[in-house]
Amino acid sequence: MTEFVLTPQLIVTAVIALLIGLWLGFIMRSGTKRRALDAEARIAALSFDFNTLLGERDALKLERDSLDERLRPLAAEVDRLKRLEARRTSAGAEVPVDMAADPAVGAVGDLDALDVRRLKGVGDRFAAALAKLGITRIDQIAAWSGADADVIDSQLGSFAGRIRTDRLVEQARLLHEGRTTEYETRFGAL
Repeated sequence: MTEFVLTPQLIVTAVIALLIGLWLGFIMRSGTKRRALDAEARIAALSFDFNTLLGERDALKLERDSLDERLRPLAAEVDRLKRLEARRTSAGAEVPVDMAADPAVGAVGDLDALDVRRLKGVGDRFAAALAKLGITRIDQIAAWSGADADVIDSQLGSFAGRIRTDRLVEQARLLHEGRTTEYETRFGAL
């Protein structure tokens, strides 16, 4: 067995190796610290942006609600005028129409107007799923409360969640009340 001899060259090499190790450790640690500080700064900036976007979203919701309130009477007037024009043309051009006389909103003449397939997002399969639950007409959906919609939604199987995402109750109420202009503004042409 050989004996370990401590020579000045070995001591110098060990000290140099120790200093290089400490230096590398410091560099690696400072890089990690720098990345951590950068990540914290990015998180703070993203949090600020997120809060700003939430505020903008809320402001846009308020603006949308305000515009909806302004649109509602205008859409009702357009619908009233459409009904009057339809009545005038069906009665003949010679008959004067009293502009003040307007039938009750929501009077629906034909059964096709009541079919749930008129709602955006309701196709044949979804209509069949609703029919299994006894729902075949728009006026039934228009009468739902939030709790009613939740109960029906829980029974729809693969169509669960569609009542809220497709806004079926809102669509049904607009159509049932005869507010077609407002409906078409929000959901597109019938």
